[in-house]
Amino acid sequence: MRTFKTKYKSTCKNRHWFLTLTLFLLIPSSPLLAQVTVGGTTDPQNFSILEIVTGYSDSNGKSDGGTEFGGLRLPRLTTEQRDALQASFGSEMNGKAKGLTIYNITSDCVETWNGSLWIGLCGPAEIRLLSCGNNTITVTDGTEITSGNTFTISYYDKTGADIVLTDDQILSSTLNGLTVKANGNQTLSATDGNIDIKVTGTPTATGNFTLPYTVAGKTCSIRVISVTPTTLNIQCPSTTPTISGNKGVALSGSTVLIPYTISGTPPFTLPESSDIFNGLTALVPQQTLTEASGNIIAIITGTPVDNTQGIYTWSIPVGETTCNVNVSITTPPIGTTCGNNNIPGMAFVFSYGGKWYVVKKSEMMNSRYYAALNEHDSEDDALRDPEAVQFCYNPQSYYICLPVYNRDGSRYGTTNNYFSMNSFSDDNNGILSFEGCSGSIHVYAGDEMSYSNGGLGKIPKSGKLAPIRVGGKLYLGAVSGTGGILTTKGLMY
Repeated sequence: MRTFKTKYKSTCKNRHWFLTLTLFLLIPSSPLLAQVTVGGTTDPQNFSILEIVTGYSDSNGKSDGGTEFGGLRLPRLTTEQRDALQASFGSEMNGKAKGLTIYNITSDCVETWNGSLWIGLCGPAEIRLLSCGNNTITVTDGTEITSGNTFTISYYDKTGADIVLTDDQILSSTLNGLTVKANGNQTLSATDGNIDIKVTGTPTATGNFTLPYTVAGKTCSIRVISVTPTTLNIQCPSTTPTISGNKGVALSGSTVLIPYTISGTPPFTLPESSDIFNGLTALVPQQTLTEASGNIIAIITGTPVDNTQGIYTWSIPVGETTCNVNVSITTPPIGTTCGNNNIPGMAFVFSYGGKWYVVKKSEMMNSRYYAALNEHDSEDDALRDPEAVQFCYNPQSYYICLPVYNRDGSRYGTTNNYFSMNSFSDDNNGILSFEGCSGSIHVYAGDEMSYSNGGLGKIPKSGKLAPIRVGGKLYLGAVSGTGGILTTKGLMY
């Protein structure tokens, strides 16, 4: 065993001892691998590689074997210098650098590198005050927490060693599936500072409860509000709604209302969904449903391109559900009197005084056939009226006798059946006949319906078309006041 005294009275002796020790250690020999005692002449313990002894003796008179009294003076570094030293560890950070020990003069504490952190060896750390704050988290039962789960709390008057927290270090017991943990690696060395924490897990219960956690012997809690999962229940209409349109005519403002209910606590955000069918697009916009029940709006736009007249079933996506919508596509008739322009037939339906009127097949009155009307509250109801007829028109508006067509595009009656003007009853009003073409009707979409004729007796020139009630029945007539507004749509099914 090698033993050395490490302290001499004179500087000269110290230099002589140091030179002798250096030369001795440079001489190759197997004893260099032996155990060493510094500060005395006793052999080191079997479990020691290096022992530093003093002249200390215990109460039984057992001496350490040294003759002097002193201590081990470790390398002293500030925290900034310590961190710079750590940067030099390189690939040995978790290898040979482990166990490196210094005295941190910033925190006045012995610190040892453990491969990932500096561990302080000072007295037990204490925090006088932990400012918990009114931290609250709202979670959903059965849903793992992924956001809104981090908090920062403040501490004051820390004494003793640094408090080292590692990321995900558990600070609480698990309660209803939730645990409080440290949020990131943190070394609390300052007297006052902040602590970052987080709540993790999947809630296993609903209701309100407190989740306690402890840092350095001080306890705080987080208020947890665990709510029932909010789910959307789509209730497709028991009667399938119908969207109607004409081939080649763009739809305008067609909507479908789809009932829903919400289980749990609203609001519920419904993501956008859409689908395309025969030139039409069904769009369910993203919408926030704030009521426990109501209707989801689906908007239908586009221009029907299907070549076959008929009703088709379209399954449109609504959230994670699909609901059926009937699509009625009409191929409008082409009237021969329209020339070669291929102008589609239009519904002979107009609005007047807040109501909608359907021009239907003629009725006999005073030995003549006149254009009768059916009254409806809405445009769509009027367009679906089974008695409604169609006519061929020119959107540029020119005077023409109007040939009449049935719903299926066939000509109503004979080729001589036109709407024309005939006088009736008084000096200001007249009604339309289905016979001949002695008068002309001037019709254009989006404006008042009117006719112009210079020689029909009691019918005023440039009169307006409107409903006239005669004998308790409604007829299409000409008046000198405000006229009706013709629809721009085709018939619906």
